[in-house]
Amino acid sequence: MDNIISYKYKDYPSTQETIDGLNSPNKDVIFNVDVGDGFIYPYDADVYMEYKLVEKGGTEYNDKAEVRVVDNFFPHMWSQILIEKCDTTIDRIDYPGITSTALGTCLLSKSQVREYEMSGWLPLKEDGTDGVKELENAKSTREVLFKLKLLGGCFSGYKDTMYKGRLKITFRRNNNDDMAIHVWGSGKPGKIEIKSTYIRMPIVKYDPMIEVKLKAELLKQPIGISFIKKVKLLKELFLEIMLK
Repeated sequence: MDNIISYKYKDYPSTQETIDGLNSPNKDVIFNVDVGDGFIYPYDADVYMEYKLVEKGGTEYNDKAEVRVVDNFFPHMWSQILIEKCDTTIDRIDYPGITSTALGTCLLSKSQVREYEMSGWLPLKEDGTDGVKELENAKSTREVLFKLKLLGGCFSGYKDTMYKGRLKITFRRNNNDDMAIHVWGSGKPGKIEIKSTYIRMPIVKYDPMIEVKLKAELLKQPIGISFIKKVKLLKELFLEIMLK
């Protein structure tokens, strides 16, 4: 860490071409992450989203409506996440809701589960009703900051700095938000309406002498390609087991 001069987050909003599709089923939301001749640290990246829970027809819920998002709702909003670097696909995360729930229940410690709200489960009472408090807040416009490493794939497996960025990250909206929302009692089915979203990526600046050495070393082997080959079979096996 002594060789790092600065470590700052930079916001990357969705592209202008895809911003109109934020709330359209099966539409792509694209983020282009580029830092020119610099370095990024994807392992610490997160995504910010401002959202509101509404009925499927777009009508706002009343304050007492028995509905809320599940604790790890964000991954369930997407059917696929595609990561490309320099026009080369380095990872594809199918069913990110399943992957994130598995990470939350199997791999994270109890303290991490509480910190990230990633258990994937709901605190239900004995009668099957939801134990959530402050129903009014559940339907107000809210914000979430979700760690991308909790999605699995290269976000959680690649822990080195990445040169130049030039990442294209594509989130594909699910055809509905049913898996991301819990409805009980007299509550009506709903959807998650995104107000705004952007990716927060750490930008790392090294001591000039160290930076020269890093660039020379990183250019010898393409970032991410070998990693993807190693995890591909494991991911396919994992999804096959989870979907049975």
